[in-house]
Amino acid sequence: MEELHFGKLSIRNENSFVTFIVHGKGDTTVRIRADHIPDIIEFLKEKSGSETNRRSAFRIDLQHISPSVSDRFRVTVGGTQGDLIEVTPVKISLTGMLVETRQDIGITGSHTLARLSLDNTHAILGATIVRSFGCAVAFYFTRSVVDGQLDPPHELVSICRSLETAWLKTRIG
Repeated sequence: MEELHFGKLSIRNENSFVTFIVHGKGDTTVRIRADHIPDIIEFLKEKSGSETNRRSAFRIDLQHISPSVSDRFRVTVGGTQGDLIEVTPVKISLTGMLVETRQDIGITGSHTLARLSLDNTHAILGATIVRSFGCAVAFYFTRSVVDGQLDPPHELVSICRSLETAWLKTRIG
């Protein structure tokens, strides 16, 4: 059964239904027939307009930083067999990252650990796969937002600052 979590909200795919559960005092559950989901998506698209692609943190395009820095940045994630898989980071922010890999690292909604390393700074982060398409996989760092506020681990902040500095140097010379 596929399941996604957003704070106190869980969404489950249960055969011909999608179940929404709001956790709290006395969980609230709503079941919707799966064939109604396209109508809900269309409604949400109309309501949200351009806000659907808003991010809570700046994304650093790692393809636009110096190889002397990008070659020192390493990312591994837990694979489906419990193994560590080195992946190619493409973009990163304080809330998640986009990587490329040819190996199976899970399906949307899967939880894993991401290990980031840049020079002497290391971060081990809980991560949820939020999207996968072809060889690209997008992760959300589960501990970067606390009670609706951006509050990433300090090791992640340090790594992102270093990568952002390198990115800025290539942009402004």
